[in-house]
Amino acid sequence: MIRIQEWSELSAWARDRVSLLDVSDGDPASYSERQHSYRVDGGPYRGYHALFAVRDGDVLSRAVGLDLTLTTRSCDEPLLGIADVVTRPDSLGRGLAPLLIEELHRRARARGIRWAALWTHRTWSAHRGYERLGYRDAYSPAFLLKRIRAIPSADPPEGYTLRPCRLRDAALLDALFDRASAERVGFVRRPPRAFEARFRLGGRRSNTVQLLLHQGKPTGYAVLDADQHQVVCHEALAVRRADRIALLRLLERRSVGRWLVFRRTTFVGELGVRAARRGYSALPLEHSTLMVKPLGRLPPADRAALARTFGDPRFSCHTGDMF
Repeated sequence: MIRIQEWSELSAWARDRVSLLDVSDGDPASYSERQHSYRVDGGPYRGYHALFAVRDGDVLSRAVGLDLTLTTRSCDEPLLGIADVVTRPDSLGRGLAPLLIEELHRRARARGIRWAALWTHRTWSAHRGYERLGYRDAYSPAFLLKRIRAIPSADPPEGYTLRPCRLRDAALLDALFDRASAERVGFVRRPPRAFEARFRLGGRRSNTVQLLLHQGKPTGYAVLDADQHQVVCHEALAVRRADRIALLRLLERRSVGRWLVFRRTTFVGELGVRAARRGYSALPLEHSTLMVKPLGRLPPADRAALARTFGDPRFSCHTGDMF
């Protein structure tokens, strides 16, 4: 018989068995333990609610609900984020993940939450399974790339520099995100201490974030991964238009001899025509897709308002908002 249990209800042995799920999905064996032990303001970060499908004390599947917020033109809409869905390879095809997701839906409805969302890939078989649960594609990030063959002819922007971040810069990065996102819609209400959580939970090393400074004052940042072939920018923003242009030019100078790629960041849309003029190739979507589902019968006007949010040119979504 399958039982649905929370982390607090699992035995010590069962918690260790959760590591099988984590490793089978490409995560560290300590992933779940860290997620449940990290606290912000006395509670779980992002309202992390994990449910497990358990048989005879053994954990076979997991799905997580996150307490998120989506900002529309008219309000901040509470949102259930579905994340970390994984079933042991020897337990696939038994309907365990849908069972857990439906229970997360039920609990969210009881709290008055009207929408659920999740990230998946169009090419995964899970995409069809989510469609059967009522989810529909709502948004996919665009991406840009260009091979930077030589040092750009323009001089470095006057007064602008980049420096690696340190752990103590986490609050500063949160503040920059809030300033740059103030007039936008979408995922602009991040949980408290969002960057600190990413650094401490191991999702990102602080020195892979480059802080943009103008005359010594922070005015933007870029989250980068780099090797000898490419520099990939996973998240970028800047407070003013001039700062965005300066950030682009500085990243190009850093990428000489390699590809420069911008993906999973709505900085791509902010670059717009300027990127095309500078020779970037673009695709308007990638295989990752955000799917949404109403958790009940909603007025047509409310459904339309949510759809407009994802198509709004001010829509904000970066890698740090993917769950």
